[in-house]
Amino acid sequence: MKKLILLLLVLSSLELSAQVDPIDSLALVDFYETLGGDDWTNNDGWLNGPVNTWVGVVLQDTRIFGINLPNNNLVGDVPGGITTIGSLREIIINNNRITSLPDFGTQSPLQKLIVNDNLLQDLPEIGIPILDELSCENNFLEFDDLEGFFPEVNVFNYSPQAPLGEPGFIYARPGDDLQLTVETEGFFNLYTWFLDDTQISGPSNVPELDLTSVNNSDEGTYTATVTNGAFPELTLLREPQELLLYDRDSLGGLYVPNHMIIVFTEDATDFEKDTLREFYQAKVLDDCLCRDIELWEIPDTSFLSDGNILVGVEETKESASTKSKVEDTGNNYILDLLEKAGKKKTRETLTPQFYLPTPPPPTIDPVVAIIDVGVDASHPDLSSFMWDNEDEVLNGMDNDDNCLADDIAGYDFVNSDTDPADLISGHGTHLAGIISANEATNLVKIMAVKSHADDGLGFLFEALCGIYYAGEQDAPIINLSWGYQGAPSSVLEESIRYFGEDCGTLFITSAGNDASDNDQTPHYPSSFELNNIISVAALDESESLLAPFTNFGIESVDIAAPGTRILSTVPGGGYDFRDGSSMAAAAVSHAAARIWQERPELTYVNIKNAILNSAAVLPALDQVATSGKLDLSAALMEAAGATVDTSCAIINNQFDLFEGDGLVRAYPQPFSSNFELQWPSGQEGDLEINIYNAFGQSVFQTTADANSTSINIQTRSWPAGLYYAHLRQGRRFNSIKILKQ
Repeated sequence: MKKLILLLLVLSSLELSAQVDPIDSLALVDFYETLGGDDWTNNDGWLNGPVNTWVGVVLQDTRIFGINLPNNNLVGDVPGGITTIGSLREIIINNNRITSLPDFGTQSPLQKLIVNDNLLQDLPEIGIPILDELSCENNFLEFDDLEGFFPEVNVFNYSPQAPLGEPGFIYARPGDDLQLTVETEGFFNLYTWFLDDTQISGPSNVPELDLTSVNNSDEGTYTATVTNGAFPELTLLREPQELLLYDRDSLGGLYVPNHMIIVFTEDATDFEKDTLREFYQAKVLDDCLCRDIELWEIPDTSFLSDGNILVGVEETKESASTKSKVEDTGNNYILDLLEKAGKKKTRETLTPQFYLPTPPPPTIDPVVAIIDVGVDASHPDLSSFMWDNEDEVLNGMDNDDNCLADDIAGYDFVNSDTDPADLISGHGTHLAGIISANEATNLVKIMAVKSHADDGLGFLFEALCGIYYAGEQDAPIINLSWGYQGAPSSVLEESIRYFGEDCGTLFITSAGNDASDNDQTPHYPSSFELNNIISVAALDESESLLAPFTNFGIESVDIAAPGTRILSTVPGGGYDFRDGSSMAAAAVSHAAARIWQERPELTYVNIKNAILNSAAVLPALDQVATSGKLDLSAALMEAAGATVDTSCAIINNQFDLFEGDGLVRAYPQPFSSNFELQWPSGQEGDLEINIYNAFGQSVFQTTADANSTSINIQTRSWPAGLYYAHLRQGRRFNSIKILKQ
């Protein structure tokens, strides 16, 4: 309808304007609409009167000769319709925000094209023999975009152009080999590199700069220039990149300088977060957990609005951690995958202020989350074991309210997508094969969470996001086959402790591959003194001795497991032998999953005790706490006779269901032969009550009158253990763990 009205307006204007070609006029209408004409600085006459009154439209007799609209807030891609105006000789649209031009064709009669100071990344095909003047400076053009126009065009203004690439930081380990490059095209380009404005190479026809075994002398700001003899007036500049070596903490842990992980309290508002970022002059590099966790890049020196000056990440971290809306802060550590081959080795716990909802009853299939480099889910030995997020639907929306859309098969926190695939490294795929063991009787489901890049490089921020993701998906077992030697990270420790609350998640961690004593030189996360961690060392090929590469520790390493020449799955459908405490940890994760499968009512205390108490003791293994190695059969037998250990449970006897009207109470808690549910008076409607055991089986259900205020539930026939009471009234829902002794 709008197009029809515009057409009628244009056609009516033709009667008043000496018969401008209707097709040409409609091309101008499209030009106006596509480039945001309503918001132009000056749009006098457009679409309201005769074409000869439209500002910027130049006519010769009845033909459109030119479009002259410089400095007029034209925004977007110029539509192709103007190429059909056969009389068009001039286009002058400089100093706007034009992002592209259509191809005019080699027969175009265009003589003058003035498009400087826009956002163009290439130039159109055009009739060069006819074109007399082209001004295209101050765009994003490169030498290959200009080739063909010079020296054919009589007046050709092409310099300067916007810098190439993006400015930023480059981080490297001491001793790394590093390659910098300039990404641009063009024949006969010459590249010259500079470090802190001093020329260090070139001119050369090679765009790369290779740095070998970088050290402190290589730190600084790298820039490059690109020249081409065909365009002597133009020098392209590479945006500066600042090379920084990873810093070491007081115990040698490598972390990224200028990075800071910040965890906000649940009640922190967007305004409060924005205020803190501005206060510390922080740039947000990434975020997760619905922005409750962020990765900041902070300046070397922060001049705060309160007059204080902070120097370096440590001062900023300490300052930020004191703010009322900040849960914790920490360094962004480098986390090595703990596979032997080809790997370079090198506070007080806070009470969370945010609410962890009671998890639903577990399904019968145990879930093991592998937070790693991803998993090749297409491997024929793994495809049937892969976890699916049943609370998510593939519809472009966030159905399970975790601020991630379509995370059906896990999540990739490195590339921020829903495909946590391991197609290169193979580390995560190898672990998945060990955990699943391709056994028909193993009902384990593998949750793939990508925290490390394809080359194996991993950082704490992405791993932390992965832990929160898997924890909030109620994964009962999480495998962490990575770590670092250094000072403890409180944000990492708190995440593991947090998800162990209320008999939650058991973490299986690799002891490390540094051949060192973790009691003397801690290795994290395996060295955290948390009840919901099992730290695993690697056995050698004989499985009777510790592997020569593995870390150990009488106090800080719990058990040993096979970790040398372990055959398992690798990407592409194949198999390979690999070594490392990574593989040993995966073997223990397999054992934990098998126990949980057989006795899903057990808590992680039971599972950990079953694995450690049944270890096969060997004299040569006296450097780990159990002096023993994993014995799966014995662990299953130990678990078979175990009584449910609920010492890890946090039994609350009340929760809010009625939105401030009062609390629901379960009394007594724990209970024996019966307990009572009580709720505030004055409620209306029905109250649905469902109670499930640890298998997810319903043991009690009823609908009560919400106005009756209480119900007594007899439990003499129930076995001891944890149960889940779910209450629903209309759209209001909540649940609570209850315990029978």
